[in-house]
Amino acid sequence: MDGAPRVRCHVTSWYVEPEFRLYATLFISKALRNKDVTYINVSARPATRPIIKAQGFLQYSNGQFLAFPALSFWSKSKDNRVEIVAGDLSPSAPFEPHELELLKAHTRYGCICLWCVTPDRAYPFVFHQRLFKGFLPGVQLIFCRDIDSFVRFGGPLGLFLAARGKFIVRIDSNGPISGLTGKYIDGMEPRYYKGQRPRLGDLSYTQTVMCPYVRRDASL
Repeated sequence: MDGAPRVRCHVTSWYVEPEFRLYATLFISKALRNKDVTYINVSARPATRPIIKAQGFLQYSNGQFLAFPALSFWSKSKDNRVEIVAGDLSPSAPFEPHELELLKAHTRYGCICLWCVTPDRAYPFVFHQRLFKGFLPGVQLIFCRDIDSFVRFGGPLGLFLAARGKFIVRIDSNGPISGLTGKYIDGMEPRYYKGQRPRLGDLSYTQTVMCPYVRRDASL
């Protein structure tokens, strides 16, 4: 991730009182008119997708990759010395200040937040705990610097999560992810945006983590 985060607005589950629905299109057009903001919708139901596309939203993530990182090989880099540190602590290696703020905030949201610390740099990771199919414990990847960093540290991250009973990591993706053992499912929970295209591997400060009480489909 390069530099500080850009302005991003999460829009979903909005509601207009019946007596004002005649003006619903005007309301949403006013809300989405800021050209300096990237608007994202990460939980669009099938029935609403034609509507948000008409509003100018584009799809940036087509499906989900179900990874089993504990089965991944250890990083192939020359330096395999990786220390996993709690996300609310300042790591001993260089990091971006806003990443520490993000990890601390998401720790308060109940996420699993940690650093993978190498001698050269600290890499942030955030996972949201959830049950797949209503009973299989796993996590959704919420934040990392980039997907390559997750692949790089897939082995130690997988072992860390497996020790806590989390064997499945679900990742926003547009296809199979090289270097990870798992399965890609096209069409599962696509993500949409309006403005500057978001990157994969960043669901920070979205409904997924900030409103965990919202009922969701129990499917994978």
